[in-house]
Amino acid sequence: MGLLDAHLAFRFGGLPAEDFAQLCSSLQAGVQNGKSMSTPRYLELDALADRLTALADRLFAEHDLLITLSTLGEATRLEDGPGSGVMSMPWSLCGLPTLSLPLLLGKHGLPIGLQLIGPKGGIALTCRSPPGSSPKPAQSSYTKPGNSNVA
Repeated sequence: MGLLDAHLAFRFGGLPAEDFAQLCSSLQAGVQNGKSMSTPRYLELDALADRLTALADRLFAEHDLLITLSTLGEATRLEDGPGSGVMSMPWSLCGLPTLSLPLLLGKHGLPIGLQLIGPKGGIALTCRSPPGSSPKPAQSSYTKPGNSNVA
């Protein structure tokens, strides 16, 4: 994850050992990776983020909003630990607002999210409905476990 790891090391690297031990294993690994990153590698990744930001700016010269999947599959169950941010991190590192909405259901009944990505400074655009539309709840065939009458 590179640049994110450097930010994690900066943010969480100074925690007392007992607090650090309370972090999930993937966050601990990110902090350790960030602490071991060399300055030339950090600068290389920072320059790459600048190039990605410029490319994203070009995308929004022609598009108001992008829609992608939030994750590569269904949501992660809480007991399985944190999910991956692989689909949102690149946009966040470019300073773009994202909004994930759990609009679909996977084969195990867990949500699959769609992600709205707006232009830099476009958080209001990312969060509002198109003119003339009325947000409606998605129809779902999901049935709560143990209750076949509730949808």
